[in-house]
Amino acid sequence: MYNKSFTNKACHVPSFERCEDGREPDVCSLKFRPPEMLVLEKRLNGISRMNGWTLGECIVLNDASKISIFRAFDKERREHWLCTGPWQKWQLVSDLWVHLDSINRMMLDVSPLFQALGPMLPAVRWLKTEEGFFGIAERRSDTPFLEYLKDKNHLFRFENIVQMAGFLRFLQMGNNVFTDRNSHKIVDTLGERTAGLIEQVKERIPHTPRFSRWSSFVTQNAKSVAHGGSLVLSLGVYAPTCFAYARSSALLVDYPFLLSEDVVHADLCRILFELRTRDPQDLKCLIDVYFDRDVPSYFFAQFAHHQLFTILEKLALSAPGSSQERKMLEEFDKLSQDYEHFRTPVPCWYK
Repeated sequence: MYNKSFTNKACHVPSFERCEDGREPDVCSLKFRPPEMLVLEKRLNGISRMNGWTLGECIVLNDASKISIFRAFDKERREHWLCTGPWQKWQLVSDLWVHLDSINRMMLDVSPLFQALGPMLPAVRWLKTEEGFFGIAERRSDTPFLEYLKDKNHLFRFENIVQMAGFLRFLQMGNNVFTDRNSHKIVDTLGERTAGLIEQVKERIPHTPRFSRWSSFVTQNAKSVAHGGSLVLSLGVYAPTCFAYARSSALLVDYPFLLSEDVVHADLCRILFELRTRDPQDLKCLIDVYFDRDVPSYFFAQFAHHQLFTILEKLALSAPGSSQERKMLEEFDKLSQDYEHFRTPVPCWYK
């Protein structure tokens, strides 16, 4: 189901441990928690060696797929991530995990240093019940990577840049299992959504010469993305949040995420946007490593559109005269400087 170059015999196909009946959990101690969680915890405790585990908060919930991810604690109160879903989604999850496991192995093979740092993705134990499946992984870090990098005293190590760029590139080279008859709307409606956003905020943008090109700038970049953007596997909104930093200086994929489809390179755009307060040389290095120093002009139009669209969305949601509005207009002004008053999609700090 995946490109042959990204699957191999070494890939670990998820397999289940067999279920056995176990005693029910102490429901009385859990009476103040949502009924759905009580049912889920009862199912979990009914599996051999899982008796005594407790569920924490739900971190990810996808209503469409019925897949969710919780914090979970074993009997020794060690924290884990617990993914659960119905049997109808098992084949999808299984196929995607095969691809992720192959990425894990390829990243380890990049260099002896990465072998020493260990796998980026955690080991997952797959369990089954009559109603569906569980996937359990022990939590390995409590330091979100992009939050860690917001402290400018923390280095964006070159090995971490390579790990991040490699993971993102390998991820999107897998078979896009989410493609359906509505997929084309992701790019086909981009122009319409951009025009609608422009209409929402145009009266809130100061009428100064340096901003005179902003609407045509974002419109043209939207056309470039719609024309050249193919759809690939993506971390989506989880791209900036799923990476974690380990005490060993390793980059981990250790926070919950669900895969989806999106325009190629969209995950890189999301991460770069969140890192926009870093030294521009860090951003330039990440871009160069990701593209192996051969950056397509299309990407700059895509990144420019992503940045401006995101700022304008936040501006549209802010109350007139609020501190949030002032902050977004300051960021808008900064983008104007980066893009030479919206004359070029290549930021001045990259040239």
